[in-house]
Amino acid sequence: MMTVDGFPIPIGVSGPENSPVVVVLGAAQQAVAAYDAVCARLHTASLRTVVVGADERLSPKAVLALLDTLGVRWAV
Repeated sequence: MMTVDGFPIPIGVSGPENSPVVVVLGAAQQAVAAYDAVCARLHTASLRTVVVGADERLSPKAVLALLDTLGVRWAV
């Protein structure tokens, strides 16, 4: 869980350290854990994943701030 723009957002970060990052923007009504199977396949391909839980208050600027906080300089 991270605080972005003053509200908590569930975040899941996993996979190989120092690998290219794939950002998964969660769908409404889905927990971050709902993406575990997809993330596992991406990890097998040596990719790191950042799953951002859905929240209607989350703006593109807030997502970029979140990635900056995590030290993600670029991602797919």
